[in-house]
Amino acid sequence: MENQIIALSYGPDEKPLARTDVMNYFAEYGFQPSEDDTGFMNYGPNKETVFICSVFEKTGYVLFKEFHGRELPEPVFAFINQLHDPTTIVSLGVENPDSWDAITTDSEYTLKRFKALWSEDIPDEEV
Repeated sequence: MENQIIALSYGPDEKPLARTDVMNYFAEYGFQPSEDDTGFMNYGPNKETVFICSVFEKTGYVLFKEFHGRELPEPVFAFINQLHDPTTIVSLGVENPDSWDAITTDSEYTLKRFKALWSEDIPDEEV
């Protein structure tokens, strides 16, 4: 089973990336990071792992990954859509869990293009 991945590379006009800000954002939706700080994002009274979120502050890079094939929750996409620098890069890909180093990038967009496609403001052939 492949896991979908969304990677963000912050553009220079985004607010500086801080792990605490990202975790606080998801806490508003009821998600909590695992206590061992592995990036597992848990939800509900049983603290079920829903997705993985890795934040690399120094490089301005955030990675969201499905956990065991569970679709990424809507707050991940809301997080992306609240970003504002049109040069931020949104990469979409898949990871083969049988080989952790086998990640295939399917698509790469500027934030501006990603938002346009997400909201279906422009036809695919014009992007």
